[in-house]
Amino acid sequence: MTHEFARHRLGIAFAGTFAVLGITVPYLGLWLEGRGLSETQISLVMTVTTWVRAAFTPYVGNRADRGGRHRQIVRFFAILATVLTALLFFDLRSTGGPSIAFAFVFAFTLLANVAFMPVIPLVDGIVVRTVQHHQGLGGRTDYAGLRIWASSSFLVVALAAGAFLEGRSPEWILVLWCAMTGIAALSTIVLPHPPSTGVARAPKGTFWKLLRRRELVVLFVANALIQGSHGCYYAFGSIWWERAGHSRDFIGVLWAEGVLAEIAFFFFAARILTVRPKILLYVGALAAMVRWSIVATRTDAISLVAVQWLHAGSFASTHLATMRWIQKQVAPERVVTAQTLLATIGAGLGPGLAIAISGPLFRAHGGGAFWAMTAFAACGAGIAIFLPRADSRRPTSTPHPTATDAAESDRERDGEG
Repeated sequence: MTHEFARHRLGIAFAGTFAVLGITVPYLGLWLEGRGLSETQISLVMTVTTWVRAAFTPYVGNRADRGGRHRQIVRFFAILATVLTALLFFDLRSTGGPSIAFAFVFAFTLLANVAFMPVIPLVDGIVVRTVQHHQGLGGRTDYAGLRIWASSSFLVVALAAGAFLEGRSPEWILVLWCAMTGIAALSTIVLPHPPSTGVARAPKGTFWKLLRRRELVVLFVANALIQGSHGCYYAFGSIWWERAGHSRDFIGVLWAEGVLAEIAFFFFAARILTVRPKILLYVGALAAMVRWSIVATRTDAISLVAVQWLHAGSFASTHLATMRWIQKQVAPERVVTAQTLLATIGAGLGPGLAIAISGPLFRAHGGGAFWAMTAFAACGAGIAIFLPRADSRRPTSTPHPTATDAAESDRERDGEG
């Protein structure tokens, strides 16, 4: 398979999986509100969902690295998520009462999100391994260039959904969510095998060995605090702006604009940006602090349009810093485990804590809850001080596999098609 062909297959899988986030990230809170949930109940659903999937995802990633069956695992969970999302079409408010309806929405929103969550870091991990492989061969492939596929998909879906949902029932959000999850499952068909590294699969204990690396824990905690500062934005941003009098069409434009800034950043970074990961983390933290301070105090259209461009820093710069650090510091056979650990701490525990705090604050103070997110980002910048330079240590791989391991790997690859 040519490098260019593999790159396009990775791009399609990236686009398919992030199409789901183009619905759930901007509009899940509005759908939950449409089902009759209060701010406290929305916060509870999102917090528990985030924490449970954070606990589950590393187990899946470690199993994938140890078993070498990344594609099969991705496909299984994408299909399972589609089925679980479809079950949410049952609305029990008229038959079971408010308590039963809430319990049903809570349970199946949790299950659908937990099932889908491993798909993203597994695809991310395959992309990082591919980048490592091609750069090791002297290629110029960069993670940022491939990430543009994911961000572009999110942008198109969020923008189109905002225009489509204007004036329609919130139940249409569920229709779009289910459809995008099905598309994600289909996109995994073209997902290529992770490139052969000539090293053994990740040994037992990889999970704990990674957690014993102090610098990796520092990276994950700094990432968790900076990315976690988006928690109030993800849970209540659309609700807050709708209450401020903005249409769903305009809200969709705001979300799309933030991702457009992200795409521009990745496009620029893939070509000429060679800033050290630690500096990128500082940029991300500073952008987040400025961004949430403005969102906490302004709801006029001009201010919101202007501040959404800071997503290039608060999210994209932070994410790229973390990916490049992992790419430089984690051995290829442990990359997927590292990605799922990042999903647990950076995309799980951090945002989960932020959402849990945001619920009561948003109920009491509205947009004032975003001041707490400013504090999260500031703490992330403080933690990043202790992160060493990414080029201070190179990743090392485990010894070459035995003939038996190689034969078993070949049989599995043949079985996966």
